[in-house]
Amino acid sequence: HTVLLIDVSGSVQSGLSARSDLSRLDAAAGLAMMARELCESCEVFTFTALRQLTTRLGFALRDAIGSPHGGTRLGAAVRYFQDRPHDRLIVLTDEESQDPVGAPRRGVQGYMINVASTERSVGFGDWTRLTGFSEQVLSWIQSQETVGT
Repeated sequence: HTVLLIDVSGSVQSGLSARSDLSRLDAAAGLAMMARELCESCEVFTFTALRQLTTRLGFALRDAIGSPHGGTRLGAAVRYFQDRPHDRLIVLTDEESQDPVGAPRRGVQGYMINVASTERSVGFGDWTRLTGFSEQVLSWIQSQETVGT
């Protein structure tokens, strides 16, 4: 069971790069649309203030995600899931947060995907951190989890 957390704070309206017409939110929404299709069981939430989205697919999901607004309470959003059952937590964000972000719940695979970074990297720790926007991050997650089984 996957939980997708999508950052809709004001900072995600910034562009991915000087050479791109896509915003950070466009990148996050595109990844969310693909992940929603790939995941066997999936709940989708946006956060500044946590909001669960109804089950939608494709561009209907993009429409439900909405527009950037407000500040970022990523830490509060992650804490909300400490007592809720799930196996995987994927956060699509620019990692700007107004509060401290703790580790995902014990036993949960947590992926922090920073769609704002112009660098490409992978880091391991409490979170698996993937920086830089690419549609291949979802394939990479699948391959990592397949190798681990």
